[in-house]
Amino acid sequence: MVLARGDDTRGDVLVKVVAGVSEARGFVGARSMEGERIFEDLRMRGVEGTSVDIDAYIDRARGRDPDLWVVEIDDRDLRHFLTEPVRSPTDTG
Repeated sequence: MVLARGDDTRGDVLVKVVAGVSEARGFVGARSMEGERIFEDLRMRGVEGTSVDIDAYIDRARGRDPDLWVVEIDDRDLRHFLTEPVRSPTDTG
């Protein structure tokens, strides 16, 4: 579901994945050290895995960037379905 619509050509994307009432993960567009387009788990930015925390981050991010798209996925296993690489706290590299 699209929670917030951004600019059709310039808008970045934030993906919120929810599982049930309170558990959630957020993923935001970023660049790797090599300049590659990736997504970053918001836990890498100190945002905890609750829907309230993710929503607060979204509010701040939309305040800075009104072109931001926000997409929500409801998945009980917190799968994001992103095809780009994802940097997360569980990375071992």
